[in-house]
Amino acid sequence: MTFLKENHLIGIDIGSSFIKVAEFEKIDKKLFLKNFGITAIPPGTIITNPAAQQNIKNKKIVAKSISNLFKILKINKKNVAISINCSLVTINTITVSKKKSKQELEKSIDFEIKKYIYHDIKNINLDYQIIGTNKFSPEKINVLVVTVKKNIILEYIDLINLVRLNLCIIDVDIFALQNIYETITPKNENEIVMLVDIGNSKTSFNILKETSSLMIRNNKFGISHIRDKIISMLNCTIEQAENIILKSENDFITTKEFKKISLEIAQIWCSEIYSVLNTYDLESKTLKSNKEPVKKIIFSGGGVFINEFLKTLSLNIPAKISIFNPFKKGIITSSNFSDSSLNKIAPLSPVVLGLALRKLGDK
Repeated sequence: MTFLKENHLIGIDIGSSFIKVAEFEKIDKKLFLKNFGITAIPPGTIITNPAAQQNIKNKKIVAKSISNLFKILKINKKNVAISINCSLVTINTITVSKKKSKQELEKSIDFEIKKYIYHDIKNINLDYQIIGTNKFSPEKINVLVVTVKKNIILEYIDLINLVRLNLCIIDVDIFALQNIYETITPKNENEIVMLVDIGNSKTSFNILKETSSLMIRNNKFGISHIRDKIISMLNCTIEQAENIILKSENDFITTKEFKKISLEIAQIWCSEIYSVLNTYDLESKTLKSNKEPVKKIIFSGGGVFINEFLKTLSLNIPAKISIFNPFKKGIITSSNFSDSSLNKIAPLSPVVLGLALRKLGDK
């Protein structure tokens, strides 16, 4: 058995409900999940509002949660990769002329991206990736550009410094999810797939063909909408509402009542998915690009545990619907992880696993 040191970073997924940590090793050229941990954080500790001056409301609580996970898992490595919620960033695909130098390209990107952002460009961080030659203008290239306000980046840098870790990469959760999907999916699968991640406070959509994103969207619908509905209906606390969601039956609400609330929210989620699919189809027809229809929709995030959601969607969408389980495809796990525990954490794990795939030196 050969251990290959590839300088994998420790992945930390900092969500608004849970903190997740993962660590990979490579054994005989295969991915081995060495560590995985998850812990809940109090509601309201982290918000996702790009206009807010502060999204991490209590850095000490989050830092302590991360430190405790590292201690429990006995992780000694310090180099980490984290992600930012996609609702805190702006993602655009722009078209620019091919340039001879990197400096010329970045100057063109700065000029074009000003059309899409509402802040002074001096107050944002910008990253980009060339995704190929423009189909309609071969002399131009398509560039994926991600922008985020500097104060948001500084919040996360301060947080990781508080834990005394080395922050090597700040990713976006939607791309970390794409990273793990591409890594464990056979290369000969070229159907159009939509990855949908339903978290506590947002839902992200990424329509892919092989390694290319054809459309990226996100909205503010998430599990918190069910929680807020329960609070409004029962006049209970946030903690009580979240306990109801986890157990779906207790002294406050019957299973039937919870099912009714879940169905109402599920129908809203489904309408959002229909809207994204319709926009994709409409763009395909308008641009006459002959894009293939979405054949698969793969879900991750806590929203998959709301039974009424997937049931409702499957009745109205012709695409094949499934829940993302990375542990069934190419990831080796130790005997410390039972099948039942893996099945429980699988929908919550893709983003942190995508982060744990990152290595020192990655962009």
